[in-house]
Amino acid sequence: MLLEEGIARLRPFAPSCQTIDVASLVDAATRARATLLDLGEARMTEFDLANAPKIARRG
Repeated sequence: MLLEEGIARLRPFAPSCQTIDVASLVDAATRARATLLDLGEARMTEFDLANAPKIARRG
């Protein structure tokens, strides 16, 4: 639920804000959320943290 709320709060700042690539962060968070929903509560520990959303700067 917090991931969904975070995505909603970030969207108005896309595509970027103060050198942060917000659009990429929203996309990554949306993919991570979908993966976690597919795994379900019982298998969330199987989520590969290498696929966790990361903050990137725009150049």
